[in-house]
Amino acid sequence: STLGMVRGAPAGSAGPGIGDLEALYRRMRAAGLRVRVDVHGTPLPLPPAAELAAYRVVQEAMTNVLKHADRKEATVVVDHRADGTRLEIAN
Repeated sequence: STLGMVRGAPAGSAGPGIGDLEALYRRMRAAGLRVRVDVHGTPLPLPPAAELAAYRVVQEAMTNVLKHADRKEATVVVDHRADGTRLEIAN
């Protein structure tokens, strides 16, 4: 699936989440993608499935930019709100 629900997660682990995005950005930069990140608001706890889904959406979007876009750059906006976290990924 696009989100790869537990791909790469250790047994018994909920998997990566929003707090792991910085490491993902570093790996993508090392692979040649110019990544700009804008974070707004104060992070609030999300259910583990939502954390994992958010991480996987960002991961998949940046991987697609790296593989398929002419311009190897992406902007990630993480907007923490009282009612949840909004993600925007653009190239």
